[in-house]
Amino acid sequence: MNRDTLTTAFVILVPVVLMIVGFMLLDENDMEVLNGLLSPPAMVFAGTFVGGAYFFISEAGQMTNNRSYTANLWTDVLAFVGSSYIIVRGLEIDESVLVFIGTCIFVIHLLQVLFKNGMQGSV
Repeated sequence: MNRDTLTTAFVILVPVVLMIVGFMLLDENDMEVLNGLLSPPAMVFAGTFVGGAYFFISEAGQMTNNRSYTANLWTDVLAFVGSSYIIVRGLEIDESVLVFIGTCIFVIHLLQVLFKNGMQGSV
C-alpha cells in the first residue's frame, strides 16, 4: 500500500467515522428536533437539491477523471432499491431525516446514471 492509497483511505474514512459517532451521540430528543425541522415532502425537495448540488459540485473539476461511472449496473440497481426503501420507510414512520438521506442517495445515483449514459458533454 503506497502513501497515496493510505491518504485517500484516511480522507474517506475519517469523515464517515465522525458522522457515525455523531449520529450515535444524538439522543431521541435530538432526533425529534431534526425530524421536526421540515416535513417529509419538504425533505424530499431538500434532498433533491442537496443531492443535485453535491453531484454538480463534485463533477465540476472531474469531468475527465472520474471512475465512478465504470461501476457495474448492479451498483446502481442496489442504490436505487436501497434508497427507495429508505425513502418509503422514512415516510411510513414519519422520519424526515431518513427521507432526506434516501432522496440524496437516489438523486446522486440518478444523475450518475444520466451522466454515464450521455450527459457528460452538457455538464
